[in-house]
Formats: sequence, structure tokens, C-alpha cells
Amino acid sequence: MNTPHTNSKKQIFLILAIIAITAVIAIFLMFSDSADSKKEVETETKTEITKGKDKEVGHEGHAEESEHAHEASEDIELSNAQIASQQIKIEAAGIGSINRNVSIPGRLLVNADQQAHISPNFTGRVEAVYVQTGQYVKKGQPLATLLVPELVDLQANIRMMQSQLELAKSNYQREKSLWQKGISAKQDYLLAENQFKQAQIEVSAAKSRINAYGAASQSAGRFDLKSPINGVINSKDVVVGENVQTATQLFLIDRLDQLWLEFVVPAQIADQMTQRFNQQATVSFSTSVSQQGFKAKLMTLTPSADMQTGRLVARALVDNSNMQLRPNMLVNVQVAQQAADQAAQVLVKRSAVQQVEGKDVVFVAEKNKDGAHFAPHPVTVGAESTDRQWIAIRDGLKHGEAYVSEGSFILKSELEKGEAEHGH
Repeated sequence: MNTPHTNSKKQIFLILAIIAITAVIAIFLMFSDSADSKKEVETETKTEITKGKDKEVGHEGHAEESEHAHEASEDIELSNAQIASQQIKIEAAGIGSINRNVSIPGRLLVNADQQAHISPNFTGRVEAVYVQTGQYVKKGQPLATLLVPELVDLQANIRMMQSQLELAKSNYQREKSLWQKGISAKQDYLLAENQFKQAQIEVSAAKSRINAYGAASQSAGRFDLKSPINGVINSKDVVVGENVQTATQLFLIDRLDQLWLEFVVPAQIADQMTQRFNQQATVSFSTSVSQQGFKAKLMTLTPSADMQTGRLVARALVDNSNMQLRPNMLVNVQVAQQAADQAAQVLVKRSAVQQVEGKDVVFVAEKNKDGAHFAPHPVTVGAESTDRQWIAIRDGLKHGEAYVSEGSFILKSELEKGEAEHGH
């Protein structure tokens, strides 16, 4: 028989059992949902990683394709007709060394070996002057006329000696005829012959003496000063009516078809210049007025250096047959200075080197039957020649390799245009 107390305990036990079962089921469901969520998260993460890798692979592939496309865009194909119309010139890279020129100031001087200092051979009075300073004169042309008292006496003596010669000749002919006829003695004939020969010698000596002075025997005491060379009157120190002495220089005549070029040789190239003088080399120079080039043949180098500066003075001979140059003109002398590194290097025309994306490049050419294939090759440039015509290539181009020597700027423009189109 169940009592009310017993029933109450059963109900409490049943409630506790239900609560425990419910708690166990709740805990089980909780762990089950957590595991599923973790799997979903892992799955989603793997999916994202896979997608990311696919994207990276896609970007890398695109980059490689873009890079290949860019490399392909740097190559330029031109037909023979295009090459000719664009005046593109292809040459083989040469080999050599670059010498730098040193510019040295210099001056043109009168060739002192070709000057003529004109002084009279007699003391006399100036009767006439025929030339002016700066005038060009020819050899034998009269410059001035002097009236010379001494010359009057010499000419009078010659006339007297000529009269004695005529008398001695007549006496000789007469004595010879008488001797041949047997009328006169042979001794008289020989004496007349000796007198005639002596008179001839005296007249010849007098004429030679007056000719040595440069005067004529029939000039009536007048003496003409004549130019001994072709040249220009540099100075004139004579006027009509002036009395002049034999030691007085009246004219100075310069021969301008040959001039001297003098310049100071810097100490750093003195040894090289000495070798050039031994080889009788030439130097180039230009005037300060124009850039026209001239040549001069090296002649002498001072045997000792200047005590203050340690420099040497060089002299060269200038051919001035066309009379373009004048003494005392200032000039710039170009002397080749050998580079410190004389090793042979690859040389190309300076115009062949272009700047592409901040780098020096030379367009290398590969010819074919239809035209040529051009590709820019990065190069490392070296020394440049003084005339800016040649430049050394230290790296990036081989000796004998075909390159664009003229018209490379056109290829650079085509290259930049192709890159711009590729960028769009």
C-alpha cells in the first residue's frame, strides 16, 4: 500500500531523471554543432586558399605573357625599302683606342727665316719712294731711289777705264799688224798685247764692283733699292729728301706664304710632344675668328724648359700659300693626348648610342633578304673622342657586330611608339 510520502519521492526521482537526460542530450547536440561548424570553416578556408593560389597563378601567367609581349615589342622589323627611305645605315663595330685632344693657345708669327731687311749699300739722299706699308711687292721691284755721290765717282772711273781699254785695244791691233808685216819688233807687239789685257781686267773689275753694290754703271749716280723677295712691306722708315747711311734699315719685308706657329707645351704632355717632333708629325689648329682647320708641321722644341713654369715652347711651320692667315693671329692648337688606357676597345659612331628608359643602348641589326631585324642592346660606354664622332663601348657589343650607325633615333621613336600602343 503506497503512502502519500512514497509517491512524492517517486515523482521527485522521475523529474531528476528527465532533467539529467535532457542535459546529456543538450551537451551532445552542442558538441555536434561545434564540430560541423569547424569543418565548414576549414572547408571555406581551404577553398579561399585554393582560390587565392589560382589567382596568383593567373597573375603570374599574365605577367609572363606581358613580359614576353614587351620583349617582343622591343624588336623592330623594317623592309629594305623602309631602311632606304629612313636613311638608316648599318656598319660593323670597329676596334681601336680613343685619344683626347688638348687645346692649347698659340700665336702665328712671321717666319724670321723668310724676312728681308733692306738697307742701302751707299750713303746718299733719298730721291724717290715707290711703296707703302702693307703693300705686296715682287722680287726685283724698285722700292726707292737714292742719289749717291760715291756712285758718281765709281761710274766716272768706269767710263775712264773703258776709254783706256779702247786705246789699248787700238794700239794692240796696230802693233800686231806691224809685227806680222815685219815692220815692228815682236817686243813692241807683246807689250801692246799686255797693256790691252790689263785694261780689260781693270774695266771688268770696276764693273763687278759696282754690280756687287746693286747699281748700274750707266745710272748717273742713282741707286735703286730693290726687293730681294716676294712679300709684304712690314715697315718703312724712309722719306724723300732724307740722307741715309749704309747701316740704316729702310724697309722690312715679310714673306707670308710660310708662317711660324708657336705655342707653349704643358708639362704633362711634354714627353709625348718630344716623340711627335722626332717623327716630324703635324698638329691641327683653328683661328679664334673662324673654326676652319689648318695644319702645321712641327719644327723645333726648346731644348730646355722655362725656369718658372717648367714648360717648353714648340714651333711649327704653316703653309699659307692662299694668304688666309696673318702674323700675330691668336689660334687654338689641338694636340692629341694619348689616353692612359691604350687597350683596344670596340668603337661605334657617337650618334649610334641612344637613351631608352634611362639606359644607353645600341641597335643591333640582323639582316635578311627582305630587310633587317633591329633590337636595342644595353651597352656600357667609355671615353668619347674630342670631335664627338666616336665613342668606346666597354660592354654590350662585340667587335664586328652589325649596328645602326646612322638613323638610330628613328628606331628609338618606333620603339617608344610601340611601347605606348602596348600600354593601351
